[in-house]
Amino acid sequence: MDDAEEPRTFAAVRRKLVDAEVAQWAPDVEPSKRRYSEYHRAIDAITEAGVDYAEEVGASLEWRDDRSIYGILEQGMSVLSDLRFAVRAGEYDKKDEEPLRLWSHRSQPLYDLKIKKTPSLARQDIEAVVGSYLRLPYRAQPIDRMLVDLLIALELYGYGNEILNPDYIKGLTPTPPLKQSAVLGWLTEIGGSLAVWVVIALLLWGLSAAHLFPTDWLLGANALLAVIFFVYAVWVSVQLPGAMLALRKRKQAILGLLTQMNSVYVELNSDGPISARHIEERAKRAADAGVVWPGPLFALLDDINRRDGRF
Repeated sequence: MDDAEEPRTFAAVRRKLVDAEVAQWAPDVEPSKRRYSEYHRAIDAITEAGVDYAEEVGASLEWRDDRSIYGILEQGMSVLSDLRFAVRAGEYDKKDEEPLRLWSHRSQPLYDLKIKKTPSLARQDIEAVVGSYLRLPYRAQPIDRMLVDLLIALELYGYGNEILNPDYIKGLTPTPPLKQSAVLGWLTEIGGSLAVWVVIALLLWGLSAAHLFPTDWLLGANALLAVIFFVYAVWVSVQLPGAMLALRKRKQAILGLLTQMNSVYVELNSDGPISARHIEERAKRAADAGVVWPGPLFALLDDINRRDGRF
């Protein structure tokens, strides 16, 4: 690199790197429009924190130096570049209509789930990104907020899709709990036992016609089958109210977890500062109820609490 072309201040280096990083993903977008994108705002925030750290440790302006401002800023930008891919799971073979999209708070996640329009998120990749972020020597409050929001949304959308929009083949794979009906199960049991009775009765009739079963026993055998069917039908019917209640409780428990997640996520919908301690407590209560949050969530909240406790 020609020394005459090298920026001579940290701010100039930062601006050069930010513009280059954002431009590579959206070369056809006007620079003025890039600056209002989610990706640009995030890169701007992380590099601003990087410059503060560089000034604190006395970093060098020489790009070949081990303590170069270039290396310091590129660490943070690399984290967000990885995140950009992680929030596009399964979209690599599609034309990216929003190349500078990153992540922002979703206002109606339950409605998104209802209409089956949910973000494509790679859980393992996102968790790895958070780990990389926590290994940086500096932090940025807007990135803290974005990652906390994303980690909670990750479980909310993942669990919501699993229970509300399950992939199953009716009649061939097990019916998901929320799609089950105790009455339908009762009818299936009754219908199945009736079908067995009819098949056995026809078999006995056929054997009798072929002189392989005593005709005198045919009426008694059918009567015995009728008694067995009746007893079984009564037994299944007696169990029906209990089965209905148990299924109802199971559905309430499943939906209750989704409600718990959503209630935590809704609290992130604020333009003002949010207490990391409060979100941590709310998330822990949900975890006690059975919610399985992404592992890095509490590590990130703990890290924020060790700083100013807000994001």
